[in-house]
Amino acid sequence: MTTTRTYDIDAIVAAVRTVGDGIAAALPGVPRPVGRAAMFAAFASVDDPAAARLRALLAAIHPEVAWADEDELDTAAQRDAAGGGTSGPRWVCDAVDGAVQALAGIPAWATTLALVDGGRTELAVVYAPEYDELYHAVAGCGAWLNGVPIAPTGTSALGEAIVAHTHVPFQAGHPEDIARTAASLGAVLPRAFAVRNLGPTALQIAWVGAGKLDAFWEFGTDLHNWLAGALIAAEAGAMVTGPRGEPFGPRVAGLCVATPGVHRELAGVLAGVE
Repeated sequence: MTTTRTYDIDAIVAAVRTVGDGIAAALPGVPRPVGRAAMFAAFASVDDPAAARLRALLAAIHPEVAWADEDELDTAAQRDAAGGGTSGPRWVCDAVDGAVQALAGIPAWATTLALVDGGRTELAVVYAPEYDELYHAVAGCGAWLNGVPIAPTGTSALGEAIVAHTHVPFQAGHPEDIARTAASLGAVLPRAFAVRNLGPTALQIAWVGAGKLDAFWEFGTDLHNWLAGALIAAEAGAMVTGPRGEPFGPRVAGLCVATPGVHRELAGVLAGVE
């Protein structure tokens, strides 16, 4: 593992599995919420205790690692990008990535965790309990699904590719991202073999690394949801960049993840989106 710190990978992975399984057990008892306010309340009733449990489990394993919410992550990421990486290690977690699906009884959701140290993602876990899929990756060491190494497909053309996408959360406050998302969908649809939105961001990205999808893209700023899946996909051998092929990092306004053969073509299409 290429880091100056040593982390207990097995214990971290086990903690994510424990929390994800607990969420899966709790969800059948949550009534299907109707309406925005009810959705947020139901989400909090599941997400808050799950996040607190994961935080406690991780604190017992590595008490020296801080916990970062989305705003803290963005602040630290910008500082690291400007100063060459000065922040200490911190956990970035989404207890229920894909909450809309989870609360609707759709199995496409995941518990995600990334450990960021000095501006670099050192390890990542994405666990989809309903699919019995646990992905994890360690920087410089590879990526695995249920303990078995993964790799992207050999698909070499966008016309043969199964491509996934999503939009930035709470899209109503981001009209430019809405416009780019709509334009990009119109640009990719006639060129790809199939285009889908399959739910949770991190899991879709991990699926590119595992060869279940050939590519994924998103416009907007969603670093909190990208980090875990991005490390898994990159360590598996996929290309991970901004939507137009620019280097992936905290200041990139979008994401393009694809097999090496598809990436250049997809990024070229996305580069034409205004």
